[in-house]
Amino acid sequence: MSLKKITALASAAVLAATLFASAGIAAPQTAPAPGSAGTMTLYYAPTTDWADPIIQEFQELTGVKVEMINAGASELFSRVIAEKDNPLADVVWGGSADTYATYKQYLQSYQSTEHAAINSSCTFPGNYAYGWCMEPSLFVYNNKLLAASEAPKSWADLTDPKWKGKIALADPMKSSSAFGALVTFYQACGEEMFKKFVQNLDGKVVNGTSNVYKYVSDGEYLIGIAFEELGMKYKTAGANIELVYPEEGIPMAPSALGIVANCKNPENAQKFVDFMIGKTVQAKMAGLFRRSARTDMPAPDTLPDLSTLKIMENYDPAWAASNGSKLSALFRDLITQ
Repeated sequence: MSLKKITALASAAVLAATLFASAGIAAPQTAPAPGSAGTMTLYYAPTTDWADPIIQEFQELTGVKVEMINAGASELFSRVIAEKDNPLADVVWGGSADTYATYKQYLQSYQSTEHAAINSSCTFPGNYAYGWCMEPSLFVYNNKLLAASEAPKSWADLTDPKWKGKIALADPMKSSSAFGALVTFYQACGEEMFKKFVQNLDGKVVNGTSNVYKYVSDGEYLIGIAFEELGMKYKTAGANIELVYPEEGIPMAPSALGIVANCKNPENAQKFVDFMIGKTVQAKMAGLFRRSARTDMPAPDTLPDLSTLKIMENYDPAWAASNGSKLSALFRDLITQ
């Protein structure tokens, strides 16, 4: 179910100050009252605990009042498609680049004022979206129930029959990060291995990406298909998980945001894109266990340095644009067998 919430400005300001202070980030300075520069509607997938303060900061800095609707990225795009003749959203924020490539016809081109500073991995042909952080797919395992020597080391290892029914994956029809992981697996291993992997799920998917980490840490599953940010956040918080950067390499895949085609507030939508990939927000990425989209930001000290990791050479971020629907249909067929 979608959660619709129009931010109460006073309480959000208190929440923002509290969260920024706890993260060691200065609270935003006083700015024009939200609403004084118009409105925009934001469909966003990131978790509200840290995303809402960022949105509140945007409102204070610009005077734009933001109506906020939070749900999984795939669900949000389903709404965008249903509303294509009368768009209600101005911006979609969050979810894998593969999802944005699949639905790029519902987005509009915009070259940000920050474009020159953005890593090439976070730009898209025609500027129908921007990556706002790097978010590679990987997997985790329960390090209390599996020794490092027993744990899988590669995507291909997940096709071993001994893992059948022991792999947690969020529903890729609802979770953009899960869909992005499927795209990564398919490109890394090919269709036959992909089929074996889906059969190893034993007809089960998990409700919600966050639950993947919880279920693995609790021992309900031994392995979880994940992405780096939440995996590292749970591990740092003391969960019983260990991250695995697959031997095939990690994709240089961003989490994205884009402006909805024919939206009602395009100028404010553009301001939000510029804000999200600008220095103010991007300086916060390391503290959120994410990798910045910008080339002028230092490497995060909260994550392994990219120089120590293998990068997946055959990953094609545009592949999903022409193959995403086929992959989704193949997954649905296999998971219900």
